[in-house]
Amino acid sequence: MMAKRLALYPALLAALTLAACDRSAVRVEKRAPKPVAAVPLGTPISPPKPHAFPDDPPSPVTWNAGKAVFEVNGRSLRAEKVWTFDGATDGFVATHAEVIPADGAGLALKIGGRDTILRTPRGLNVAGANRSVVLVRLTRTGAAKRLDPTLYYSTAAHGEGQSWFAKPVFGGHPRLNDTTTMVFNLHRPAAGEGDWKSSVIDQVRLDLDDGPGGAFVIRQVAIAQDPGNLFPALPTPPAAAKAESERAKPDAKTPEAKKPEAKKPAAKKPETKTPPKLKGVVGGAVG
Repeated sequence: MMAKRLALYPALLAALTLAACDRSAVRVEKRAPKPVAAVPLGTPISPPKPHAFPDDPPSPVTWNAGKAVFEVNGRSLRAEKVWTFDGATDGFVATHAEVIPADGAGLALKIGGRDTILRTPRGLNVAGANRSVVLVRLTRTGAAKRLDPTLYYSTAAHGEGQSWFAKPVFGGHPRLNDTTTMVFNLHRPAAGEGDWKSSVIDQVRLDLDDGPGGAFVIRQVAIAQDPGNLFPALPTPPAAAKAESERAKPDAKTPEAKKPEAKKPAAKKPETKTPPKLKGVVGGAVG
């Protein structure tokens, strides 16, 4: 009896092994990651989009190197003075800055401290009535803490001062390594309305960074004419536009601000009604 039981053990073990093999094991499928295209070495990185500053539209003025003129919408601007700095400073001088001819062409300007000043030569003898815009094409090669482009000028009647200056209406906030053309509309300045237009200009002064560390390459500078509607409409600087709008509003203290009082209708006089005659009344006596 014992021998029969021992003979059954191998058969039972074989049966259990086959049953275990028939059970399907849970498997997790592992997939290879999707291939990612490799970027070849030396592929240029797309430059960031131009930085949009509020109230600072891009400049519509371009430089035509072949003709050596500034253009707007493909039309050349007539300029009385044009400086291109071809291996020379063209008589420009700087205060609190280092200024030297740039490689190739241009004027390299390195800001050395606060209130950096770049001036044109004296004796320009430009009639402001006919030359309304100053164009400054430059590349910003070093960023300082604050960029604050301002254009001053002097005449035989007055020197530079806070009573006569302009801010760029186009291209006033280039990013680092950007090239732009700043447009100063002197017929609509930030201060000194009408002075440029009625004066003969002796010298122009340009202030850029209000602090050390900035650097620029001045490419070209021109004093040009807007022959009328060539610039669609040089916008008034935002601050000046707001001030102009405020000035246009009547002051509450002035008579213009008071609304006319509505006229009250004249009071009607009470109508006097004649009492009806009584029957039987003759000559005021009752009969």
